[in-house]
Amino acid sequence: MDLNDLNDTLKFDITTYMRPKLGFVNSKLSDTNISITNLSKMDISAKGILKDIEFKVKLENLGIKKDDIKSKYKTFFSDGKDQPYRRRC
Repeated sequence: MDLNDLNDTLKFDITTYMRPKLGFVNSKLSDTNISITNLSKMDISAKGILKDIEFKVKLENLGIKKDDIKSKYKTFFSDGKDQPYRRRC
């Protein structure tokens, strides 16, 4: 199987949600001196092909703490693009 052919032909459009555990999320942020104090739900949508992905993330009831600064967001949006399996030249 040629992986490049698969990258060009496998298309997807996914919408899902997650309820991440704060301990896991904070373990990934341990080097940044940032902690997540509250996160109830993540809505995630992604579409494209394997080498060109567009994504959107909506976080509900997000609480962030850095040192003595605390922030709370009822809804927080993030979006972007990624090319994880882009052909290397």
